[in-house]
Amino acid sequence: MKRRVLFPLLIWVLFQPLTGKAQWKFEKGSTSFSIKNAGLTVNGNFTGIAATVQFDPTHPELARIVASVEVKTLETGIGMRNKHVKGDGYFDAERFPTIKMMVTKFRKSENQWICTCQLTIKETTKSFEIPVQFVENGKTATLKSLFTINRLDYHVGESSWTMGDLVKIEITANLSQP
Repeated sequence: MKRRVLFPLLIWVLFQPLTGKAQWKFEKGSTSFSIKNAGLTVNGNFTGIAATVQFDPTHPELARIVASVEVKTLETGIGMRNKHVKGDGYFDAERFPTIKMMVTKFRKSENQWICTCQLTIKETTKSFEIPVQFVENGKTATLKSLFTINRLDYHVGESSWTMGDLVKIEITANLSQP
């Protein structure tokens, strides 16, 4: 009889940190980027964002974020350029319709968090760390990060004397608690 009572109690105690504040509902977000091309800065964004967020600053060891963005939602303000960049020489949106990011670890560093994440573009997954700001305001919160990747690491286009290799990326996620 004791086992029947203790086992559910043990499960409840072990997974208690996974409930309450740790659960956030992704409401909306933005992913924007900038890259140098022919001496000019080209700005763009993706709108098709989906994410699952589990984060509680008091239990960072349990944090996880899984996010994806639809490549077809890429927008640079010029239709011909959008089509070209979504094509097989760059993102190849037909074969690789989503870009995926998974954050597997959070650690505190002064006034921000450092996240270990895995970014998958096309068939390439790279692991690296990014800075993240987490601002909580009652039952809402914002996660924001600004970081740089090398597009050639993900086989997005080829080396070019007109297009830069480094892409600045800014991600914002607006969250709420149920």
